[in-house]
Amino acid sequence: MSIKLYIDMLSQPCRALVIFMKTCKVPFEAVQVAIRKGENRKEPFLKLNPLGKLPVMMDGQFVLTESVAIFRYICRKFSVPENIYPSSLEGQAKVDEYLEWQHMNTRYKAATVFIGELFGRGNVDMDKAVSDMNQMMDDLEMMFLKNQEFINGDQVSFADILAACEIVQPMFSGRKVFDDRPRIKSWFERVRRETQPHFDEAHSIFYQGRERFLRKNKL
Repeated sequence: MSIKLYIDMLSQPCRALVIFMKTCKVPFEAVQVAIRKGENRKEPFLKLNPLGKLPVMMDGQFVLTESVAIFRYICRKFSVPENIYPSSLEGQAKVDEYLEWQHMNTRYKAATVFIGELFGRGNVDMDKAVSDMNQMMDDLEMMFLKNQEFINGDQVSFADILAACEIVQPMFSGRKVFDDRPRIKSWFERVRRETQPHFDEAHSIFYQGRERFLRKNKL
């Protein structure tokens, strides 16, 4: 029985998981759940995840509801490339270090800017949100990229895939996240290149939505 992934491709961790699965050649069935239509708040999805959040994985009758837990489960069940999640204790620990940090940093701070610019600046202190995101980008460069090409050295890992998908999100509104950040821009292009064609395929709906938003708002 194949793995089922319940996803919305406008969701950053959903895109990251899809890129990961395709890069690793792990077979899966994608089940689309449109958050914008409220499908994640309806039955039968709430039977899978009462929190109403995506992504969700179903392997037979076994259900997982957090992206990092899903990633680790797949790595333990299937053979994945060494660079994506190393077999060594130290290599796994370095990938895990970023995965634990990103929840309240890359994910939270990039998403806050995205939400503020799309759904109303009145609900978000945009000055603080942008300042927090800039600090996050500084920390990403200083702590995790340092003088290396990827978060775990010289090869792309799931940490890079997840980080790149999060950093793309504020670009939806036309924000130029790479201005004055040549090292992060170069890193992002390396991640994108190393995961093609899956990276652009996973972002196709995002790119289309971005173009519609920019045309509508004449940005």
